[in-house]
This record gives sequence, structure tokens and C-alpha cells, in this order.
Amino acid sequence: MKEIISCAMCKHPQCADLYEIHLTQAKAANTTFDKSQIYLTDYICHRCLKTAEYKNKYLLCQQEHCPLPEKAEVRYN
Repeated sequence: MKEIISCAMCKHPQCADLYEIHLTQAKAANTTFDKSQIYLTDYICHRCLKTAEYKNKYLLCQQEHCPLPEKAEVRYN
């Protein structure tokens, strides 16, 4: 089920199926899926993935996070 969440960096709303994302990641990593991790993870939008701040905070420090695809962005008409 899709839900609205905020990007951990810019706070822009995103719409994604968090359960499906974590299930897919667990299968890819050949690990078990823990539902309690869904709301403990930082979700990062596709725009913030390109910033130096993201690279410093999440990649270099290896902080737990989940990148979101561009299609998750909420657009206003």
C-alpha cells in the first residue's frame, strides 16, 4: 500500500510502497525482512541523491537510508 512520506533531507512529500521497497531489498540482499525497520529508515528523494550533503551524510558515514525513485515524487497540479 502506498503512503505519503517526507524526504529525510528536503522534506518534500514522496509517495511509495514502503513495504514493497523493503521486501525487494531484503530479497536482493538475501536477508530477512523486518517490518519494524520500515519507519526507522530515512527515505531520500531522487533530487537529494545528487547532492554533496547526501554523499557526506549517508554514503560516507554509511547511515541507514533508502533512496526513492523519481516516480515517488508527489507533484501538485
